[in-house]
Amino acid sequence: MSSVSASDRSRPVELLIGSAAAVALVTQLCWLAGVDVRFLTSMDPLVALCFEAVALVLWLGRPAWFLSWLILAAGLVRVAGVEIYPGGMSLSIAACFSVFGLSLLALDWPGWPRSLHLQLTAMVVICVALTALIGYAYDIGGFQKYLPMSELTALDFILVSAAAILLRPGEGFLADLPAGGPGTRSFVRLLPACVLIPWLLGGLTLLAAQQGWYEKAGTGSAIAAVLTILAMSVIVFLNSAALNRTDAELARRNRELEQEIAERKLAEARAAHLASHDSLTGLPNRRLFLDRLQNAISRAARQGGNFALFYIDVDRFKPVNDLHGHHAGDALLQAIAGRLALAVREVDMVARLGGDEFSAIMEGPIDGQSAAMMAERLSAGVGASYRLALPDQPQPLDVEIGVSVGIALFPRHAGDLDGLVRAADTAMYRAKAAGRDLGRSLNVEMAE
Repeated sequence: MSSVSASDRSRPVELLIGSAAAVALVTQLCWLAGVDVRFLTSMDPLVALCFEAVALVLWLGRPAWFLSWLILAAGLVRVAGVEIYPGGMSLSIAACFSVFGLSLLALDWPGWPRSLHLQLTAMVVICVALTALIGYAYDIGGFQKYLPMSELTALDFILVSAAAILLRPGEGFLADLPAGGPGTRSFVRLLPACVLIPWLLGGLTLLAAQQGWYEKAGTGSAIAAVLTILAMSVIVFLNSAALNRTDAELARRNRELEQEIAERKLAEARAAHLASHDSLTGLPNRRLFLDRLQNAISRAARQGGNFALFYIDVDRFKPVNDLHGHHAGDALLQAIAGRLALAVREVDMVARLGGDEFSAIMEGPIDGQSAAMMAERLSAGVGASYRLALPDQPQPLDVEIGVSVGIALFPRHAGDLDGLVRAADTAMYRAKAAGRDLGRSLNVEMAE
């Protein structure tokens, strides 16, 4: 365990330690000055010195061995029956300081029994001090007889014990109460009520008995029990309502977080799709096409198979784009993409490489004849008339285009990606040139 620095101490802990030290210091000054103020001089000077030592150890946040042993020795000497001077520290006060000294020594002592954890021993000391204060508040003589402790001493024990409990909130039972949690807020709301309500109601009952407001002895206890039950029920109800509001707020934040995560995933999926697909036609773009082509080459080479690569160029596309505008050209490209997607199988792939150029990968097994038949089907399906509905024209636009297709087979025409692309592209340009020379609209060429 590391010591608690000044920056780590919370403001309440500093106030509690400072208040306890101030009370002890004022008491010592009154004794030194010979000022007899009953409440202030009710604390013994040695007791005040021990309180100052406890406050200093808590302020340092580490054992401070000399001071801790001094506190322990002062208590154990009196518990052993030795009075340093007549009328000094009582046995109950000495026992509290002995327990405090042991717990302070255990702050950073590895292997020290957890039953002597500072928080637990401080709770015991608080109960003893509260018992003494209740005895004074209710004017019960037996409490002072069997638990001799002045009001000021009891108050100082409560201050240093509360500071000890809060000193290291990440340890002990306070570790189960994280700062800002709903359970922590509930504990903070309930604790003062649990301490003050029974005390106040008991005092009121005792006052009523002294005033003779009822005769039977059990009446006061019954009234106090009923009032305590009523007050605690109200506190529990208010606390439950606060917890329900916290749960509702947490549920709302969880829904917002889930919605934000879903929107983020959707945006990421959309961004990934846009990075690998053509924004106009929705077909895979050149980047995804080259990746799939490389996978097809690796798979076919590993399995000893083959496949066909088609390069497709649209003829007479530029006049449509120039005469009727980009809207007509975009609509035509979308229509062509739709027909190409319908012309291939699910295992095959169609991509837009850019402009009016497309490509298709036809999985094998395949030979030259079946590849040529597939190219003819693509050409016949794509290279035909189109009726385009344009938003800026009242009448649909009828256009006719031609198609040039180049075919390359793996591994017949090339055994690597660059060679296969070059072979298909060259075959496509030969098909385009032949169609232009012969005046054909549908042209297919096989790579050489």
